[in-house]
Amino acid sequence: LFGHGCGTIDNAVMTEALADFKEYKGNANGCIKAYYGLATATVAKIYNAIFAPNTAGFLLFLSIYAAGSGCVFVPVVKATRGLVDEPLKRVKTKFRVLAVGIVTFAVYFFVIQLLSEHINRKWRQVILFTVILGMASLFVLPFQRRRRRSAANKGQDTAEKGASSPEVAASAQAFPPTRNVTG
Repeated sequence: LFGHGCGTIDNAVMTEALADFKEYKGNANGCIKAYYGLATATVAKIYNAIFAPNTAGFLLFLSIYAAGSGCVFVPVVKATRGLVDEPLKRVKTKFRVLAVGIVTFAVYFFVIQLLSEHINRKWRQVILFTVILGMASLFVLPFQRRRRRSAANKGQDTAEKGASSPEVAASAQAFPPTRNVTG
Protein backbone atom coordinates (compact mmCIF):
# COMPACT_ATOMS: atom_id res chain seq x y z
CA LEU A 1 0.00 0.00 0.00
CA PHE A 2 2.97 2.32 0.26
CA GLY A 3 2.41 3.48 -3.28
CA HIS A 4 -0.71 5.46 -2.51
CA GLY A 5 0.25 8.72 -0.89
CA CYS A 6 3.35 7.42 0.87
CA GLY A 7 6.23 8.90 -1.10
CA THR A 8 8.49 8.86 1.96
CA ILE A 9 8.28 5.08 2.08
CA ASP A 10 8.94 4.87 -1.66
CA ASN A 11 12.06 6.99 -1.30
CA ALA A 12 13.33 4.94 1.64
CA VAL A 13 12.61 1.61 -0.04
CA MET A 14 14.11 2.58 -3.40
CA THR A 15 17.28 4.03 -1.89
CA GLU A 16 17.82 1.02 0.31
CA ALA A 17 16.92 -1.58 -2.32
CA LEU A 18 19.35 -0.11 -4.82
CA ALA A 19 22.09 -0.22 -2.19
CA ASP A 20 21.25 -3.74 -0.96
CA PHE A 21 20.66 -5.32 -4.38
CA LYS A 22 23.79 -4.06 -6.12
CA GLU A 23 23.81 -6.93 -8.62
CA TYR A 24 20.02 -6.90 -9.10
CA LYS A 25 19.12 -3.20 -9.25
CA GLY A 26 16.85 -3.58 -12.28
CA ASN A 27 14.90 -6.47 -10.75
CA ALA A 28 14.55 -4.69 -7.40
CA ASN A 29 13.48 -1.42 -9.01
CA GLY A 30 11.00 -3.15 -11.33
CA CYS A 31 9.33 -5.12 -8.54
CA ILE A 32 9.09 -2.09 -6.25
CA LYS A 33 7.56 0.10 -8.96
CA ALA A 34 5.15 -2.65 -10.00
CA TYR A 35 3.90 -2.94 -6.43
CA TYR A 36 3.76 0.85 -6.27
CA GLY A 37 1.39 0.71 -9.24
CA LEU A 38 -0.67 -2.12 -7.75
CA ALA A 39 -1.15 -0.03 -4.62
CA THR A 40 -3.83 1.99 -6.37
CA ALA A 41 -5.84 -1.15 -7.13
CA THR A 42 -5.33 -2.35 -3.55
CA VAL A 43 -6.56 0.93 -2.12
CA ALA A 44 -9.58 0.74 -4.43
CA LYS A 45 -10.37 -2.68 -2.96
CA ILE A 46 -10.13 -1.23 0.56
CA TYR A 47 -12.52 1.55 -0.44
CA ASN A 48 -15.01 -0.87 -2.02
CA ALA A 49 -14.89 -3.36 0.86
CA ILE A 50 -14.98 -1.00 3.82
CA PHE A 51 -15.76 2.62 2.98
CA ALA A 52 -18.00 2.79 -0.12
CA PRO A 53 -19.80 5.20 -0.53
CA ASN A 54 -18.28 7.18 2.41
CA THR A 55 -15.49 9.12 0.69
CA ALA A 56 -14.85 11.37 3.70
CA GLY A 57 -14.08 8.35 5.90
CA PHE A 58 -11.87 6.89 3.20
CA LEU A 59 -9.85 10.09 2.83
CA LEU A 60 -9.43 10.24 6.61
CA PHE A 61 -8.21 6.63 6.55
CA LEU A 62 -5.70 7.43 3.79
CA SER A 63 -4.27 10.40 5.67
CA ILE A 64 -3.88 8.47 8.92
CA TYR A 65 -2.54 5.42 7.10
CA ALA A 66 0.03 7.43 5.13
CA ALA A 67 1.33 9.22 8.22
CA GLY A 68 1.33 6.10 10.40
CA SER A 69 2.93 3.81 7.87
CA GLY A 70 5.64 6.35 7.13
CA CYS A 71 6.49 6.61 10.82
CA VAL A 72 6.53 2.82 11.23
CA PHE A 73 7.98 1.47 8.00
CA VAL A 74 10.80 3.92 7.26
CA PRO A 75 12.60 2.83 10.46
CA VAL A 76 11.88 -0.82 9.55
CA VAL A 77 13.57 -0.31 6.18
CA LYS A 78 16.57 1.21 7.93
CA ALA A 79 16.76 -1.61 10.48
CA THR A 80 16.62 -4.37 7.86
CA ARG A 81 19.36 -3.09 5.60
CA GLY A 82 22.11 -5.35 4.37
CA LEU A 83 23.65 -6.61 1.18
CA VAL A 84 22.10 -9.63 -0.49
CA ASP A 85 24.57 -12.49 -0.21
CA GLU A 86 22.46 -15.41 -1.36
CA PRO A 87 23.45 -17.49 -4.37
CA LEU A 88 22.57 -16.03 -7.77
CA LYS A 89 20.16 -18.88 -8.62
CA ARG A 90 18.20 -18.40 -5.39
CA VAL A 91 17.89 -14.63 -5.84
CA LYS A 92 16.74 -15.03 -9.44
CA THR A 93 14.14 -17.58 -8.30
CA LYS A 94 12.84 -15.14 -5.69
CA PHE A 95 12.54 -12.37 -8.28
CA ARG A 96 10.66 -14.77 -10.60
CA VAL A 97 8.23 -15.57 -7.77
CA LEU A 98 7.72 -11.84 -7.21
CA ALA A 99 7.11 -11.31 -10.93
CA VAL A 100 4.52 -14.11 -10.98
CA GLY A 101 2.89 -12.59 -7.89
CA ILE A 102 2.73 -9.18 -9.54
CA VAL A 103 1.14 -10.55 -12.72
CA THR A 104 -1.26 -12.68 -10.67
CA PHE A 105 -2.41 -9.68 -8.65
CA ALA A 106 -2.78 -7.55 -11.79
CA VAL A 107 -4.98 -10.20 -13.44
CA TYR A 108 -6.91 -10.75 -10.19
CA PHE A 109 -7.63 -7.02 -9.87
CA PHE A 110 -8.64 -6.84 -13.53
CA VAL A 111 -11.14 -9.69 -13.19
CA ILE A 112 -12.55 -8.25 -9.98
CA GLN A 113 -13.01 -4.88 -11.67
CA LEU A 114 -14.82 -6.52 -14.58
CA LEU A 115 -17.18 -8.27 -12.18
CA SER A 116 -17.49 -5.38 -9.70
CA GLU A 117 -21.14 -4.63 -10.53
CA HIS A 118 -22.13 -8.16 -9.50
CA ILE A 119 -20.10 -8.36 -6.26
CA ASN A 120 -21.88 -7.54 -3.01
CA ARG A 121 -20.28 -5.99 0.09
CA LYS A 122 -19.65 -9.33 1.84
CA TRP A 123 -17.69 -10.67 -1.13
CA ARG A 124 -15.76 -7.42 -1.37
CA GLN A 125 -14.54 -8.00 2.17
CA VAL A 126 -13.51 -11.55 1.24
CA ILE A 127 -11.65 -10.16 -1.76
CA LEU A 128 -9.90 -7.62 0.46
CA PHE A 129 -8.85 -10.41 2.82
CA THR A 130 -7.41 -12.47 -0.05
CA VAL A 131 -5.53 -9.43 -1.35
CA ILE A 132 -3.99 -8.73 2.07
CA LEU A 133 -3.17 -12.39 2.65
CA GLY A 134 -1.65 -12.74 -0.82
CA MET A 135 0.53 -9.67 -0.46
CA ALA A 136 1.61 -10.67 3.05
CA SER A 137 2.64 -14.12 1.81
CA LEU A 138 5.35 -12.53 -0.32
CA PHE A 139 7.16 -11.46 2.86
CA VAL A 140 8.25 -15.08 3.24
CA LEU A 141 10.70 -14.62 0.34
CA PRO A 142 13.41 -12.72 2.24
CA PHE A 143 14.03 -15.58 4.63
CA GLN A 144 16.96 -17.85 3.96
CA ARG A 145 16.78 -21.59 4.41
CA ARG A 146 18.67 -22.74 7.44
CA ARG A 147 20.82 -25.77 6.84
CA ARG A 148 21.22 -28.25 9.64
CA ARG A 149 24.70 -29.47 10.21
CA SER A 150 25.06 -33.04 11.29
CA ALA A 151 27.84 -34.12 13.64
CA ALA A 152 29.61 -35.81 10.71
CA ASN A 153 29.67 -32.55 8.73
CA LYS A 154 31.10 -30.35 11.50
CA GLY A 155 34.71 -31.38 10.92
CA GLN A 156 34.25 -31.04 7.16
CA ASP A 157 32.75 -27.55 7.63
CA THR A 158 35.74 -26.50 9.72
CA ALA A 159 38.12 -27.71 7.05
CA GLU A 160 36.13 -25.91 4.34
CA LYS A 161 36.36 -22.62 6.26
CA GLY A 162 40.14 -22.67 5.92
CA ALA A 163 41.33 -24.73 8.86
CA SER A 164 43.96 -27.23 7.82
CA SER A 165 43.91 -30.87 8.86
CA PRO A 166 46.67 -30.39 11.50
CA GLU A 167 44.62 -27.55 13.04
CA VAL A 168 41.54 -29.77 13.18
CA ALA A 169 43.59 -32.60 14.70
CA ALA A 170 45.15 -30.21 17.25
CA SER A 171 41.73 -28.95 18.29
CA ALA A 172 40.58 -32.53 18.80
CA GLN A 173 43.67 -33.30 20.94
CA ALA A 174 43.18 -30.17 23.03
CA PHE A 175 39.94 -31.63 24.32
CA PRO A 176 40.56 -35.35 24.84
CA PRO A 177 37.59 -37.54 25.73
CA THR A 178 37.00 -37.77 29.44
CA ARG A 179 36.64 -40.98 31.36
CA ASN A 180 33.76 -41.58 33.60
CA VAL A 181 35.45 -42.30 36.93
CA THR A 182 33.21 -43.46 39.71
CA GLY A 183 34.34 -44.24 42.99
